[in-house]
Amino acid sequence: MFSINLNSELEVCDNTLKYCLKAVNWLFMRLILSIFVVLVLVPMQVQALYRWVDSKGVVHYSDQVPPSDADKERKILDKTGKTLKTIDRAKTKDELAEAKRRATLEAKRLKILKKQKEKDRVLLMTYQSLAEIYAARDVKISTVENAILISQSTLKSQKKKLGSLRHTAAEFERGSRNVPKRVIDKMKAVQSQITLTNRFINRKRKEQNEIRKEFAVYASRYKHLTE
Repeated sequence: MFSINLNSELEVCDNTLKYCLKAVNWLFMRLILSIFVVLVLVPMQVQALYRWVDSKGVVHYSDQVPPSDADKERKILDKTGKTLKTIDRAKTKDELAEAKRRATLEAKRLKILKKQKEKDRVLLMTYQSLAEIYAARDVKISTVENAILISQSTLKSQKKKLGSLRHTAAEFERGSRNVPKRVIDKMKAVQSQITLTNRFINRKRKEQNEIRKEFAVYASRYKHLTE
């Protein structure tokens, strides 16, 4: 009988001890939470302190900036007076316009730079040396030159034909006869062909000059990128 009562009392003590430990742990957690709220959350609720100078040169300290001074430069201070952040004053219309102009110029500059980088990439992928650039240039110029030579040969034939027609017309005139319309029409047609052929040759000469200029730029840029 005594043994049973002793065991019951020990069991009650054990349960009581467990309950006390749980209560202590709960109180400890509440204490930690309270400290966290005090150290972390409470300072976050403190309003910022601003420092600014109004239009009359008077220095102000406050947790609020009045609307009349909202366009002024102001500093956000911590509790020790240290500057945490500076908020610039509002820009004037002229300053905003200048900022917009500069931003537009910068955007254009970046666009040009991006385009140039792409051109550089293609240039370096296309040619492995300056010799390759010059060789490609010469091939293009030679191709155009062949077209010019063919046109010059055609021009020579056209001029010869025109000379023959003019000779025929002169024969009619020396015989005091009217030059037939068919002869006149042929001379006009050949003269028109000669004009077109000359224009074509001139265009091709200009094309050769453009090729020289184009590849001069390629060579100069290639040297800049590789040397």
